[in-house]
Amino acid sequence: MERIKNLLRASAFALCALLGAAACSDDDGNGSHAGEVLGTYSFDGKEYPIHQAYCERNEGSVSFVFSPLVKSDGQLTSYFYFALADVFTGSEVSLDRLYHNDDYIFVYEDPVHYYSRFRKPKGGTAYVSNPEGDRYRVKLDITLPDGKSFYCDFEGPLGTPKR
Repeated sequence: MERIKNLLRASAFALCALLGAAACSDDDGNGSHAGEVLGTYSFDGKEYPIHQAYCERNEGSVSFVFSPLVKSDGQLTSYFYFALADVFTGSEVSLDRLYHNDDYIFVYEDPVHYYSRFRKPKGGTAYVSNPEGDRYRVKLDITLPDGKSFYCDFEGPLGTPKR
């Protein structure tokens, strides 16, 4: 039950991050500047840059928001969000063995596609580690409900969104 509460808090963070990212200045507090490519992800075989990346650690879970948008003047319209219960960090886990919306949450949105937290992926794996300070590694290899592929292997410092 506590994990559910923590992941619900993580979902609330995602909403705050999406709204808060819209109010960010060009400097995100990490020394990253607008336009800088922080990493990449692929959706349905096409690669996209990551220009905004945020993380928040809650009691019992860690949440991430990544976006290909350089800067937004309103709510983020393209992003992906992933949250994972702390107990699973540090090792690669099969999403088939975890409880969807309890142990992990995945959301993807762009102007054409939307995969809500209520659409369970067909399968895949996730790996999250926090080797030091604000530095994280997030590796996702997911098959979405309609069979499209999603892949991200990000490693680097992540700040918290400005609210």
